[in-house]
Amino acid sequence: AGKFKENILAFYTTADFKPTDKVDIKLGVRYEATAAEFMEKDVPIYNKKYQNLFPSAFISYKLTEHNDINLQYSKRVERPAFSDISSFTLVNDPNFIFTGNATLQPSFSDNISIGSRFHNLNVQLQYSYTDESISGHQMKYDPITKIITRRPENLDYTKNITLSASLPVDISKNWKSRWFGAFLYLDIKDK
Repeated sequence: AGKFKENILAFYTTADFKPTDKVDIKLGVRYEATAAEFMEKDVPIYNKKYQNLFPSAFISYKLTEHNDINLQYSKRVERPAFSDISSFTLVNDPNFIFTGNATLQPSFSDNISIGSRFHNLNVQLQYSYTDESISGHQMKYDPITKIITRRPENLDYTKNITLSASLPVDISKNWKSRWFGAFLYLDIKDK
């Protein structure tokens, strides 16, 4: 059995500004220092330490009483889960196994979006770039052993563009719904 320990020291601050009646600005930054360690039988399998800043910004402009536009940016982190880095091996059948990956790195994403509200219709265009994205379903075939191994891996990157729209629709007095539609473009590069 293994022992996983993760310590995260974080500080976050925000500032809100309203320079005019039509403009709303929110800025934030998060500092994070992370130390993660996974030990098996007193042997360190995974030991990572990293420090990062994660800024965020939101700007909204009110065009009319029922119409506004906004722009957002944020930087985020995704850390490997315990099950992703554990060196366990789960045998599904003689030719297919699941295992963890102690070489996984955290992934970092930059996210930007622009949105608009016109009465009740909300439309948003989002772009996200994730460096070293974590994929939990990478399969490798060994032609010598004839075994397929599935384990999480860091990809080179993931790019995501999404256009979405939502609109509340009242079907009756007591029955309300929200209609939602989205188009998604995904570009993934494996190492």
